[in-house]
Amino acid sequence: ELDELYGRTVDLNVGLHCGPAIVGTLWGSPPTVTAIGDTVNLAARVEQANKDLATRFLTTEETSTELHDSIIIGRSFRRTLPGVAGEHTLVEVLGTS
Repeated sequence: ELDELYGRTVDLNVGLHCGPAIVGTLWGSPPTVTAIGDTVNLAARVEQANKDLATRFLTTEETSTELHDSIIIGRSFRRTLPGVAGEHTLVEVLGTS
């Protein structure tokens, strides 16, 4: 629809992980809301993995378990991620149910 209306499309990848994070406002005009922590770092690495895996929306196995019946699952991948210890199972999200 965007291409028809504006001659442009949106191309983005999504990485999703859930867990504790520190969220706060940084000074400035206007102030900026940001989040930091291991959870945020892992989500960013999951988002980056979309490029190598030719996917658009990945989540961690832990998060897909939390979402269980509310998402449609595609392929699973076992990967090491830069800046994150160990191997992680990433799950492709195809949509919501």
